[in-house]
Amino acid sequence: MSWWRRLLGQDTGDVDPRVPIRFDAGGWTPNRRATGAREWTDALGNVLRLEIETEPAPYLAAATDLSALREWCRRNAAQRDGGIVSVDVVEVDGRQALQIIEKFERRPTYDYEGTLIVPLRDRHCRFVVRAREQGRTGMREAVITGHLVSSGELDLSSMLAAGSARDGAPIPGWFSDPYDPAYEGRTLRSLADDPRVDGLFPDHPLSQVRMALVKLRASIEFDDVDETERGPTLTFASAGEERRSGREMSAVAVGTLLLQGGRVVDAQTILEESLKRHVPNAGGEPARVAMEWQLLGLAHELQGHLDQAEAAFEASATGFAASLGERHLRTAQAINSRARILISRKDADAAEPLFRFSLEVFESGPAETSDAAVAWNGLGLVHIAREQYEEAVGCFERAVDIFERANGPAFPDTATALRNMALAWKRLGDLERMAEAWQRAEDVERAAQRRRPGIG
Repeated sequence: MSWWRRLLGQDTGDVDPRVPIRFDAGGWTPNRRATGAREWTDALGNVLRLEIETEPAPYLAAATDLSALREWCRRNAAQRDGGIVSVDVVEVDGRQALQIIEKFERRPTYDYEGTLIVPLRDRHCRFVVRAREQGRTGMREAVITGHLVSSGELDLSSMLAAGSARDGAPIPGWFSDPYDPAYEGRTLRSLADDPRVDGLFPDHPLSQVRMALVKLRASIEFDDVDETERGPTLTFASAGEERRSGREMSAVAVGTLLLQGGRVVDAQTILEESLKRHVPNAGGEPARVAMEWQLLGLAHELQGHLDQAEAAFEASATGFAASLGERHLRTAQAINSRARILISRKDADAAEPLFRFSLEVFESGPAETSDAAVAWNGLGLVHIAREQYEEAVGCFERAVDIFERANGPAFPDTATALRNMALAWKRLGDLERMAEAWQRAEDVERAAQRRRPGIG
């Protein structure tokens, strides 16, 4: 009896129906045995379906190149009132396979479906993962929309002017075909579907589908299938869904989200990859490149990579100075960040002029900001390094005052300045004031913890 019949449990003997296809079924519970298929479900209600089709994989005849393959997938999704999120040629147990992720509108939410099609000579098998949004809907979309609007990557002004924002019309630039920005057919892939932010929203159905497909690709084995069953292959390769598509969030937007979500290593990877692409075209968007350097410096700083952080902040300051001017706010912010690294490395002499320059720029603006407070805190640390403790206390007091007026009483950086102030009072021998500053710092940290928002 053929192996695919045994797989589907159509053998009356004692053969395990999962053989000869094996895969990691951890987290999946057998659901039911359908005609020509097997199904499993997980704790979130997602469905995994394995089908065996006794005919060649249809995409092999339809696709003469990558564009034709994507168009074939677009048509199939459109026939089911959906759109493609990604189309990739992947490897499954040494075999070439097709991976498709599709999206279907089910107001007020979306359903997602990921499919692996593995050709096997004159037949093929299909692994299909289906997931739908449940509970609180739209959190991923809401977080990313707000982030992109605040960063200027999405513009709602035209919608607000026309009143269309109240009519349920899509935000301009929100939906786009993943591979052809000019495509005018049905498109459901949005900026929020960017795979680089899946880790921030692990319970989102799209994240669940992608994770399930990764697990399947890594674990599927065809134990009993000989070489003649491997099936035909395409003569071209896919670019891979992790690479740049026709429309995506910038590395600045993704990097900022990842840093805010505590995924520092992921942010570093995204920013470094983007900066490598900018090397041949550094003059294209110099201010954005400089911002990527700034965020990369922060990622290195959070990991304690001080040498790399200083180099990134220096590159950022150089880029902002060249594109925006030496006394621009962005330039001063990058210089201030570099000075902060220098003081962390105990180089007070190099840090002081940078703090003073950036502070002069910050205080020349219309209002004091947290940037000025950071510079005052840095100057306080310079004074501590020189054992000038009374001067240090004065700087920390300025920093705390600005932090509180600019950000309210529950701002984490206020606690940092207060702890530095406590150290200065200790060195001056005033233990009462030291204890008072330390207690204020703890109160601020508790208040900040209660107000801290979450992503996802």
